[in-house]
Amino acid sequence: MRSPKDRYENDPHYKACVDNMSKMISDCHFSPAEMREMAVMACIHYEINHSFNYYTVPIKVNQAIKTLSEYRKEQDEKAKPDA
Repeated sequence: MRSPKDRYENDPHYKACVDNMSKMISDCHFSPAEMREMAVMACIHYEINHSFNYYTVPIKVNQAIKTLSEYRKEQDEKAKPDA
C-alpha cells in the first residue's frame, strides 16, 4: 500500500482533494477536527447508499429501516410550514 505522501505526490485526484481540504482549513471554513468528522460522515453516507447493493440484509433489518424511513417522512411533513 502506498503512503499518503506517495499518493499525494503521484495521484492527481488525491492531491486535488488534499489541497481543497487544506484550503478549507486555511481559509478558516472548518477546523482540522471538523474535516476529519466530514471525512467519516462521507464514508458513512457512502456505506448507507451503497452497502445494500452488495449485502444480504435480514428481513427484520429491512422492516426496521422501512419503519424509520416512514417515521422520518412523517416528521418532515409535520415540520413543513403550511403552504
